[in-house]
Amino acid sequence: MGKNRMIINTGTTSLIMIFGVLALVTFAAMSLSAAGAGWRMAEKMAERTSAYYQAEEESMKRLLQLEQKLRVIGKESSPETFEEQVREAVEDWEDAEWEDGCVCWEIPLQERQVFAAAVRPSYEAGEEESFREIVTWNVRSREPWENEQTLELLGTGS
Repeated sequence: MGKNRMIINTGTTSLIMIFGVLALVTFAAMSLSAAGAGWRMAEKMAERTSAYYQAEEESMKRLLQLEQKLRVIGKESSPETFEEQVREAVEDWEDAEWEDGCVCWEIPLQERQVFAAAVRPSYEAGEEESFREIVTWNVRSREPWENEQTLELLGTGS
């Protein structure tokens, strides 16, 4: 009778050890998967951040060029001819356009996003100011957002 009891105790201990090792292996695999997902997310965020700052740097260069042109035009023109001369100066830029009294441009960021800037020239600013007002300086989506799925929260019978 003592021999039979020893076998049951040994088998129970072995089963507990096997389940414990399986649980540890499962948690290790889950941790590795989560770490990999976190790494991929960090890489995407680093790429997005880098693209944003490159686009902002390009926009700052264009803003500086525009400010230089506005200073020259502001010194050489009158309030009546200022806007027309700014329009003519902007026509030379390939990717900038005149829209609603503003000089506008967009710099591609990623597949679906652009860095958009809009600057309103202003003659009233005077020589000490920069002859401009920044109206838009942000990231925009190229396409309107569309919901791909709908959720039925309260049911159809309400």
